[in-house]
Amino acid sequence: MKELGRTEMKFRSKPWLTKGIRKSIKTKNTLYKESKKRNSPESFQRYKMYRNSLTHVKEKSKKLYDNNLFETNKANAKNVWQGIND
Repeated sequence: MKELGRTEMKFRSKPWLTKGIRKSIKTKNTLYKESKKRNSPESFQRYKMYRNSLTHVKEKSKKLYDNNLFETNKANAKNVWQGIND
């Protein structure tokens, strides 16, 4: 058995974060580091636009995950509450 790292545990606790979203988070972090290193308004603006669009994508992904969870478990209240508590 393999012990999970801190990052893997964080992503496992949020199943709505897909591989594509995780890759976008890494890109966002790279853009942030670049904007801090260059200290130019253009690079910071590019980072802000990417951050804002990624935030919207993450929110939509979470809503879709929650809706799917409720639709598949609407007959089973125990599973619904387990999903809410997670």
